[in-house]
Amino acid sequence: MTPQSPDSFIVDNRPGQGGSIALGALARSAPDGTTMMLA
Repeated sequence: MTPQSPDSFIVDNRPGQGGSIALGALARSAPDGTTMMLA
């Protein structure tokens, strides 16, 4: 993905509870259009 975007990417691995911890963090993130989740 980096060759297609001038921005850098940060991987924040949040395992546990079947993904609900990561989904909670995603829901609380700033709505700036730069956050994505891959499952």
